[in-house]
Amino acid sequence: MLGEVSINDAIRFAKTNNKTELKRSYKVELSMENNTYKFDKRTQGHFGSVELAPAFGVGLLGNTFAPVFGADIWLQFSNKYSVSQYKIGLALTAFPFVNSVGGEISSVSFVRSYDLKFAFNMNSKKNEESQWLGIQGGFTNSNEIKSFNNAYKFGLLYEGKGPFNYSIDVIKDASKNTLYGFTVKLPF
Repeated sequence: MLGEVSINDAIRFAKTNNKTELKRSYKVELSMENNTYKFDKRTQGHFGSVELAPAFGVGLLGNTFAPVFGADIWLQFSNKYSVSQYKIGLALTAFPFVNSVGGEISSVSFVRSYDLKFAFNMNSKKNEESQWLGIQGGFTNSNEIKSFNNAYKFGLLYEGKGPFNYSIDVIKDASKNTLYGFTVKLPF
């Protein structure tokens, strides 16, 4: 049976038949029946996907540490081999700050961050080893902390090896003061 198989005949068959399907497929299996080849299975790439990733972590805004929770929604674009190449997304992140007077908690103030993100895969060979580097920009809002109310922000983000995502931001408040932020999140 193996003596009847000709690699050259199989390649010639694949080149001359159904080129449109072959262009969209990255894996094609041929089978042979009655000394003729036929397409058995085709595996096509996925060109996009939607990812929703809730997360929690810790953030440093200015000189104050705060817990972080929020969610990112990403639209990923892949090549014909189903390897993600770049993604765009939206994020909502909340930073609760505890206000205390005399060692007792008096209130909790929230700073919300709304971001638009763009990232590209630095390791575009394999999905399992994706490492994303990108930019983000948006604004913060807070009813209680005036310096974070309608403050603009922009920064860099990294998602890759290990379970954590990192971002570094520059925040310009309404008084033109500059604050820096560093956030570490664990998506789940």
